[in-house]
Formats: sequence, C-alpha cells, structure tokens
Amino acid sequence: MNNKKQNKKKGGRPKKSLITKKSEKIGVCFSEPEFYTIKHRASHPRMTLSNYCHDAVLNAKIVEPIKKKI
Repeated sequence: MNNKKQNKKKGGRPKKSLITKKSEKIGVCFSEPEFYTIKHRASHPRMTLSNYCHDAVLNAKIVEPIKKKI
C-alpha cells in the first residue's frame, strides 16, 4: 500500500521557471480617449489589452527628443 503512494505521479501543471514567470506589475494611467484608442488598436490584431500593452512596451522604438538650442 505504501509503495503505491510513492509511485503515484503528482498531478497538475508544472511550475514555470523564473525566466518565464511574470510576477512584476506596473500601473499605468490613461485618459479616457487614450484608453479607447489603445483598446481599439488591441482589438484589430485580436489581442488582449494586457498582451498588446506588453508587446508595445517591449518592442517600442524610443526616440530621444530634439534639444532646443539656446
């Protein structure tokens, strides 16, 4: 009887590694028109709002603003 319990496989989903596990959160505030614009852009490729924002932040091209001459 004790041998059966030792050979039994543990059920459930395997744990994610630290690299693939998403545990950190960032809060961002948008105005109502900005929110609906982002929501519309996310619906075009049929992505969730969270996935769209995640991909947009990670794949964004940052352009340094041009400094004014004094």
